[in-house]
Amino acid sequence: KVYFELGQIASDQELYGDQIYLGKYYLYEGRLKEAEQNLKKALHAKTMSKKMTEECNELLKRIEKLAK
Repeated sequence: KVYFELGQIASDQELYGDQIYLGKYYLYEGRLKEAEQNLKKALHAKTMSKKMTEECNELLKRIEKLAK
């Protein structure tokens, strides 16, 4: 729930983090398809830090393993 709220705040402030937070929210809710979609969108943000990009990629790998 916290990640969803962080995503809403980031979205309201037009920050890049909204998609990564929503991706985390959906991942922890078990909604893998929605999580994957949001994390992939986050990777396209031009303002993503290297650390956030790495975190997105790690989460996408985790989703891939869970989806098997």
